Amino acid sequence: MKLSAIIWDIDDVLVDTKSFQRRTQRTALNTLGIVEPSHVEAGINLWDRLLWYFHQDNYEGILEALVHEFELHVKTQDLLRAATLADQVWADAIPRIEGIENCIELARDHGIVQGVVSNGDRTEQLQKLEQSGLIKYFDNNFIVTTTNRYHQKPNPYMLRVCCERLKVTANECAYVGDRSTDIIASNIAGLISIHIPRFAPESKEPAHLERIPLETPAYSFPDVLSLLEWLKVYTLQ
Repeated sequence: MKLSAIIWDIDDVLVDTKSFQRRTQRTALNTLGIVEPSHVEAGINLWDRLLWYFHQDNYEGILEALVHEFELHVKTQDLLRAATLADQVWADAIPRIEGIENCIELARDHGIVQGVVSNGDRTEQLQKLEQSGLIKYFDNNFIVTTTNRYHQKPNPYMLRVCCERLKVTANECAYVGDRSTDIIASNIAGLISIHIPRFAPESKEPAHLERIPLETPAYSFPDVLSLLEWLKVYTLQ
């Protein structure tokens, strides 16, 4: 296998989205008066379940469903305030995933070109890369996003665009993602699919169904540190 390029997903691959999602959830729940630890935990579990139905940024909708499920008596202005505060939390601090900078630098030092592909809003995704200190590793032209929802993963469109900009063929490029949608897009495009699961719920991921070949990655690692060890071995070949 010749590896000339790596394309990275952003959320829960480059930056630790899950950690600030938890801060977001606790902030919103506390604002609604849910402060008892066991109640907060129950609220987080319900929130995660609701992500199968709501977009993760639809805080108002999620909180309204949560208030209904828990039979809480909350004024509309308080619910909106909780949603607003939740939306602000993620911008406070964006930690990078442990070991990811080592992976990026190892690949760079061995002449492997790198890009980014994300379904997220471009302004917000660039802000995450900036605040995490990872923006310095990527040429802006190699950070590919889209405003066309039909071009979002699992559609392979953005991966093909990124490969073209990186000037590499698909079979010599790896895509590292944390979700089935990432793997499907990578496999359709003919890239080397690498999966690092972070167990984020998503409506497009079947919960208990047997995986089909299209959902099966070429490589799967439990975490970024394991990917780093694999890269060390690969670059020595």
